[in-house]
Parts: sequence; structure tokens; C-alpha cells
Amino acid sequence: MESFNTKPEESIPHDAIPFPVLRHLKLCFRDSIDDDTLFRGNAATLGTLETAFPPSVVPMLIRHSVFTPVSHPRLRFVGAWNLSVLVPNTFASMAACLKFVLSIGPKSSVRKFYESWTGHTFVSSLSSLDGLSYTQVLSLYAIDLNLWDVLALVKLLLFLTDLHSLDPLLGQLPPVGDPAGLIDYAALNYAPRGERFLYCHISEYEVRDVNSAALYFFLMA
Repeated sequence: MESFNTKPEESIPHDAIPFPVLRHLKLCFRDSIDDDTLFRGNAATLGTLETAFPPSVVPMLIRHSVFTPVSHPRLRFVGAWNLSVLVPNTFASMAACLKFVLSIGPKSSVRKFYESWTGHTFVSSLSSLDGLSYTQVLSLYAIDLNLWDVLALVKLLLFLTDLHSLDPLLGQLPPVGDPAGLIDYAALNYAPRGERFLYCHISEYEVRDVNSAALYFFLMA
């Protein structure tokens, strides 16, 4: 479902449950909504949620306690975009914003973020939060990762099997001298990694130099 509109004369009763067995919900908010009509009565069935988060919607979700740690047992796919407008208007920091998003379906195995954040800030914010224990597939579109950010994510998410991102740059190199030293440095600082990690899909990836190649092969070893 991508849109839901009613005319004033077709207003839904306050206690109505219009979608009691809803499984998939994709919302592109063009207008504000001030109640939890879409989410009523389907917490036990909702499995997929993709939504933008305009500032006016988040307080409503919190006010009605739409998402709690135990409210959506089947929610396994959460996609979020438009989060950047929530900082600092609705949340004081990216970490606070991500904490809210991660509270939506804490057992979700697939998460997608469509944001133009820097990779370092994103990874640093995630590392201070709970709520990623069950994440197996992570898609990061437009987040500016470098290879060190990717290594940090794989270390942080022990159940991660698949990572999708744009082509990461190499990032700043430590003073190690050669590709062999770089691998030793990565093994010392980014291990242990999740044993389940199998697949890294990097759009338009190209090996620019031997150092990038060394880190990429370390990632997939």
C-alpha cells in the first residue's frame, strides 16, 4: 500500500481497524497523519515496512506506542528514508534517530537505509546502540562508506550475511607500509568478524590499487 487518503465525509471511526491482516506496508507521506489508523490491529501480521519519516509523523508513532520491543513479532524487513530531516528537528543526534528506527522491529533481519550520511558517523552511532543483533542483510544506499567503515560494520554485526552499498573509497591508511602489513593491521583491529558473512555487493566496485584489493580480500576471506 503506497497511499491512503480519505475525504472528510469518509472519515474513519477512531476505533476502527481497517487493515487487520496487513502484511506489507510502504508509505510515501505526502501529508501528515495524526493518528495510528494504518497500524491498528495488524501488529501480529505486519512483516514488511518501508516508510519515510516526516517530522510530524514520528511524535504520533511515539505517542500511540505503535512500535514496542514486543509489538511486531513478524516484522522482518524495515526500510527507512528521509531520516536526515529528523536531525536536529525531532532528534538531537543521529544516534537518537537511529535508536528510534532500530526500535521498529528489533528482530528484523533485513534493514535498508536511504540516506546521504557519512559512513564514519553512521557506524559510530550504530556502535553505541542495541537493536542490531538479528540483522542479517543490511543495505546502505547513498551512505558514504569507506572500506574501514565496511570492516567495522562486519565486526559489529555478528549475524550479518549480506552487505549492500555503493563503491567504498579506501579511506585513510594507517602507517603500515605495504598490503601485507595492511592485512595484519585489519586483522588486529577488525577481528573477530561475524562468521556468517558471505556476500558483499558493492555497486560499481573497482579495484583502484593493491591496498584496496588487499582489504577487500581480507573482508571476504
